[in-house]
Amino acid sequence: MNFPWSAVPGILKSVLLALFLGYLGLALFAAVFANRMVFPAPPPSYEDLEGLSMIPFGEEQERLAVQYLPHPQARHLLFYHHGNGEDLGMVRDRLQALHELGFAILAWDYPGYGRSEGRPSEESITAAARFLWERIPERTGFSHEEVVLYGRSVGGGPAVALAAEVPAAGLILESTFTSTFRVVTRVRLLPWDIFNNLGRIGELRCPLLLLHGTSDFTVPFAHGERLFAAASEPKFFTFLQGGGHNNLVEEYGPTYRSSIDRFVEFLRLDGK
Repeated sequence: MNFPWSAVPGILKSVLLALFLGYLGLALFAAVFANRMVFPAPPPSYEDLEGLSMIPFGEEQERLAVQYLPHPQARHLLFYHHGNGEDLGMVRDRLQALHELGFAILAWDYPGYGRSEGRPSEESITAAARFLWERIPERTGFSHEEVVLYGRSVGGGPAVALAAEVPAAGLILESTFTSTFRVVTRVRLLPWDIFNNLGRIGELRCPLLLLHGTSDFTVPFAHGERLFAAASEPKFFTFLQGGGHNNLVEEYGPTYRSSIDRFVEFLRLDGK
């Protein structure tokens, strides 16, 4: 039997109406402002870098800033997706640290970041990541099966999306969220989201290494725990006790490096 709306007490009607209008306002705010808040591209921090190329992409032939650092002894190419509020110039020390671990490096700036042209969104970033992925063999000489995907923070979005689709050797996620909206709301409130990593991570086609600081107040540690729980084996989780969002390499260098070394050794023994 349907309960008549006229029988609902006035105060309850007011509460329900306020909740409905609040939800509607939240949805409208997310639809209008989410991209600007999720992708606050900083002004370019560089003019030129070692190994930098500008590669036309998409129908508009907007150029992507792509950096390739070869390594003569590398068994793997690290396809690096940086965090938010960063560009290639800001992560040069981090890329150098990974290069010293024995990787060749392919890193890039998202549309609208650094010297890359275009506008950032989940769609444009993921499309550009797929575009660069397809060109890895011809540009670097590495096969797709020799590529380790790396996503830091928001970079986990395109990295997870690729790892669910392509035959990569492995995936490394650092300080990555379950989804962008859940960083703020903690639970899913809207029928859409940006970079729903939690919904995709169960589809990974490669081994996973997850790195996360227990005192990360930007992307709380619980996001790493949920991603790890939802991922299939083989998977490895290094939690850095007291680590924050931006200091894992600087303050936890030995643990950070040894975790990646062990992961690469696993890939080698696993035939990846």
